[in-house]
Amino acid sequence: METLVRQRMPASAQRVWESIERLPADLQKTLAESHGAIQEANQALLTARDIMIPLTQVSENAKLAGDSWAALFPKRRDDEPPGRPFDVQEWQSMAVQIGTSASELRALAVEINTLTGGTKLEAAVDHAAWRGAQLAALFFGLLVGYRLRAWRLGRTRRNG
Repeated sequence: METLVRQRMPASAQRVWESIERLPADLQKTLAESHGAIQEANQALLTARDIMIPLTQVSENAKLAGDSWAALFPKRRDDEPPGRPFDVQEWQSMAVQIGTSASELRALAVEINTLTGGTKLEAAVDHAAWRGAQLAALFFGLLVGYRLRAWRLGRTRRNG
């Protein structure tokens, strides 16, 4: 066994010596690789810092929005019974009703288009505006006639 140790000792010493000789180069390489990683980490931190400013503003705005929504929904008192639970079917029926209303509005637009002789909706609005102007003129004309009639009646009663 001793001879085995004597035979292996020079080889082990040689390997230790080679490792010691490579140590500065290995350390230099590791430090160079670490320097690149440190630069990447530093750049990532700078980018994260730049992102933090808008995120802080967004979180403040979200807090303000939450506070304003909280004012709309007052806290439930302990003596109040709990409200109805959330029901998905109510939302579903509301969505169906909105879809029905949208299709009815489309049908109304088609009917208006048909009633106006196939012209555009603008023509219908113009027509309605002219009818409104005619009604306003008629109203003021009747008002003037009423005033004249009232004035004549008042004059005949005073003279009469």
